[in-house]
Amino acid sequence: MQTETKRSYGGNGRRREVCDLGHPIEAPNGVRVCRTCRKEYNRQWYRRSQLPLRYGITAEQYDAMLFAQLGLCAVCRREPATDVDHDHETNAIRGLLCHKCNLGIGLFKDSPDALRAAALYLGGQV
Repeated sequence: MQTETKRSYGGNGRRREVCDLGHPIEAPNGVRVCRTCRKEYNRQWYRRSQLPLRYGITAEQYDAMLFAQLGLCAVCRREPATDVDHDHETNAIRGLLCHKCNLGIGLFKDSPDALRAAALYLGGQV
């Protein structure tokens, strides 16, 4: 996170506040922090508190899963893996997916039969 506030001049000659990394400062909800620093803070907070709470894994276990998948989604293998995919009945973690694949599987209600039917449909076999 930032340690001090500095002043900089934008292209229009108006003074603006920037963090020690040079990012423009915003003040949503009265908290004076730049968007980049806030995003990193939120990411660290999620890793520290929400991974264990929601999925029962540590940040180190998450990192090991991400490394094993080469940082890519377990389904499409094209997008960065950002979401923890888990079985909603057993809470067992299946892997890490990109947001689109995780959303798609959720819309199919985690049903392998529905996904197979959709694959046949897309292949023109229905």
